[in-house]
Amino acid sequence: MLQTDIRPRKVAKIPAQQRSFISRVLEDLENLDVDKALKISIFELPRSAVNTVTLLHSVARQSGVSIEMHAGDEFLYVWNRILGRSR
Repeated sequence: MLQTDIRPRKVAKIPAQQRSFISRVLEDLENLDVDKALKISIFELPRSAVNTVTLLHSVARQSGVSIEMHAGDEFLYVWNRILGRSR
């Protein structure tokens, strides 16, 4: 089957440090159990935390991955959203 790069142009403009971080999070989410969340220190986020979280959500959505996030004072929690189920 022929595979094409479906990355939107906007993703290519993301700085390398953020792109690397977002790729690692999405890869980790693929291997994550349904009832688990990634726990990421806010202080480890590249550049501004708000910008990185926004980009993560945008890239995940454009990639067809449905995620949910919760940010506290010290940690960002990211998990796969279970479709058809509300919080």
